[in-house]
Amino acid sequence: MEIKYKITIVGAGYVGVSLAVLLSQKHEVVILDIDEERINKINKKQTTIRDDVIEKYLKEKSLSLSATLDKHKALTDADFIIVATPTNFNNESSSLDTSLVDSIVKDAMAFNKDGLVVIKSTIPIGHT
Repeated sequence: MEIKYKITIVGAGYVGVSLAVLLSQKHEVVILDIDEERINKINKKQTTIRDDVIEKYLKEKSLSLSATLDKHKALTDADFIIVATPTNFNNESSSLDTSLVDSIVKDAMAFNKDGLVVIKSTIPIGHT
């Protein structure tokens, strides 16, 4: 018997969408993003990135994939929460801006104390 996990991926960029398409072949995947246009595209089985393979999978494969703007809906009851958001380099401080990742982890802990948080974004060594 196969285990089917509930997975939330935060971020509908290249990394997030690629992971979502791969994982949604076997698991229930929800993408959480702040861009309504991206959410609408994903829910219509359209890609938010330029990638022929992703486009083909969205059109031809049976995927358990949806997208939402709703943090509560996306984070509550997820077995895994994968953070795939940008960590831009701050030239003034010569460091990565991890504020978005930190905010997502805080939300994940507030909505779902049992979900495992996986940070796919670039963060400094020792940040977690």
